[in-house]
This record gives sequence, C-alpha cells and structure tokens, in this order.
Amino acid sequence: MLNSVGRSARCGHPLHAFATENKKHFGSQHAFDQNLLFTFIDRARKLGYTLGMVKGDSKRIVVVTGIGDFKPSEIKAVLKRRDAVAEGLRASGYDVKYFEIYQDEFFQDKRGAISEIKKLSPDCVFNLFEGFCGDSKTEVDLVRLMEEEKMPFTGNGSSALETCLNKFTTKKLLRENGIKVPSGIQVKDPADIEKNGIDFPVFIKPIFEDASLGIDKKSLAADKEELKGAIEDKLRQFPRGLIVEEFIPGREYNAGFIGGHPYELVGLSVLDYGQYPECDNFLSFKAKWEARTKEYKKLIPDILDEKDARYKNEVVEISRRASKILGCSCYFRVDCREKGEELYILDVNPNPDISPDSGFVRQANLKGLTYDQIVAKIAHYGLKAR
Repeated sequence: MLNSVGRSARCGHPLHAFATENKKHFGSQHAFDQNLLFTFIDRARKLGYTLGMVKGDSKRIVVVTGIGDFKPSEIKAVLKRRDAVAEGLRASGYDVKYFEIYQDEFFQDKRGAISEIKKLSPDCVFNLFEGFCGDSKTEVDLVRLMEEEKMPFTGNGSSALETCLNKFTTKKLLRENGIKVPSGIQVKDPADIEKNGIDFPVFIKPIFEDASLGIDKKSLAADKEELKGAIEDKLRQFPRGLIVEEFIPGREYNAGFIGGHPYELVGLSVLDYGQYPECDNFLSFKAKWEARTKEYKKLIPDILDEKDARYKNEVVEISRRASKILGCSCYFRVDCREKGEELYILDVNPNPDISPDSGFVRQANLKGLTYDQIVAKIAHYGLKAR
C-alpha cells in the first residue's frame, strides 16, 4: 500500500509539491523524508488503511501520566491530554495502553513504577509524566530509570531535562557557548541582591520550575523596593531559589521542533506585547493557563510572517544552536525576545505541553500538521531513536 501511495505522490501529487516547496524548513533530508512519509500515511488512513497495515505491524505504546496532589481541574487537564494523545496514536494504528503514576507510590518506590510499566510490554513509552509539585526533578528521575532499563520512550533524555530544569545552569551554559541570554543572578536569600549590582527593570522567576509556575505581576520589578518585596514572597513559595535577570522588553518568539539535530521546525510564532497595552508585557501563569483571564484571551501569538526572513532565519538558527548545546531531542520549544537588534534566549522547554489547544500544537497546526500527525511524529522518533 505504501508503495502505491508513494508512487502517486512522487508523480506530481500536490502534497508532494507542497513538501518539496517547503523542504528547506524541515532541517534535514531525514526530516523531509519523514514528513513526506507521514503525508503518505495520512492519505492512506483517509483511504481506510491504518499505520499497522501500511508498516506491517502494530506497535504497543504505553501512555504514562502522573497523578499527584493536583486540583481537580489540573487532573482533568492531565487526563484530557492523555486521551487526546491516545486517540491520535490509535488513529495511526498503534495499540495503546495507559499507566498512571501516583505521587505517594512513586516517592516510596520509583523502580516499582518501571516494573509495572514493563509488565504492559511496551514497544515505546509515550512519556507525559511531568513530575510532581514540590519536587520537579521527579520528571528527570522517571526518564533516567527508563534509560537505565533501555526502554524506548518519547521526549527528551534525562540530561537535557535536568539541565533545562535549572534555569541558571541553562543560561550559564548557553552564555559560555556564545549565545546571548539575559544577565542575571541566583538568589537563595534576600541578602543576595545586596551583593550584586542590578540594573532595573528586572524579571524574577523560580530556578527549578517550568510552565510559567511562579510568574505573576510581581515577577517584573521596576526598583529595589519592588524587588525586595517580590523576592521575600517568592522565596517562601520556592525556597530552592530564584533567578533575577535583566528584563528583555521586545517581541517574543517561540520556535517548536521535533526530532534530532538539526531538528524539524514545526512551528514559529511571534507575540508583540506592544499591541496589548492593557496586559502585562510578559506571559504569566494566568496568561498561559487560566482561560477566564483577559491575558489568556488576548495574548495569542501570531504566525511569524514568511516575509520577515531576517528574524525568521535568525530565530530558527539561534534556537537550533541552543537546543543542540543543551542536548534536546524528540520535541521541544525555544522562547526568545528581542532587545534592539539582538535576540536573547529566555527559555528552552523540553517536553512542552502537547494538549490539542497548546501553543506548540497551534504552531504546528498553522504549519499544516494535524494533531494526529504531531503525535505520530513524536511516537516515531521515540521508537526509532533509542
């Protein structure tokens, strides 16, 4: 079946023409070929065939999620994302099983979770586990255990996750490799700010958290008085430490990638805060996750204009360089902002949210990828790369 689909596509099918025209965006010949393969598979599915029929077998994928001391709405979101991923995998012909990791059980016996997953005989683990509140490194712990057991899994390896989880270490490593990042200091005690000269305004965020946790109105400080108040408040919430860095005021760019270096670009967007003077000029936790807020409704990134070649090429290039330095793979997002004529890396986010309404997925949708195709690409890399 694949051969017949392939022949028709290579012989002038419009999807092949589209793929050829956009080949330069895929990052490598492998990414281009893989993108074409998924186009064929998607077409085959529409004709009534499944991935198992196309590829000759049906791989079993275990979708792993974490259930901790979350709010009911947070648990609902975790399960909704899991179900969406599972539906996408089944649409591509995979045999899908679920496994939930519960917080108390994981802290008592981490290897026990791996043993239980192995009993399901997965060909690959689709890793949606994000750790537990209060101990974000548990996300790294699970991946490291899967690596030790040589279990194929989706997402980034333990080294990239651990590095990116520490924002201060991440920026130190990028700076040492010639990539511009905001200058900043590590703060574990309010007295730390007295030891360093700080130029205002500054931005404050937890060192060891992601998903904009801890980012709110107090995160932007215009003077020392505001900074002291914010630090005292945030250290109570995040005693492992904060990073205080120069605030980069320009437009924000987000680049999403899938696969291994040089990576396939699956989305590129820009957010110009100057168009929304009634909102904070940064993305807070509420702006990202609380649908009832004005920031959530208004601060929606736009697809980066294809005509803006300078910034597009520069954002993609610096994002790829940063991701390679940090060892990212499978899927991740890079955030940067402009200051004058220069771009600064703000964050590199391995394993970003891939809910159907997430920023990563919206970016990929605008580039022509369906949700099922995104999930299938991630699963394909997990199966083949490890």
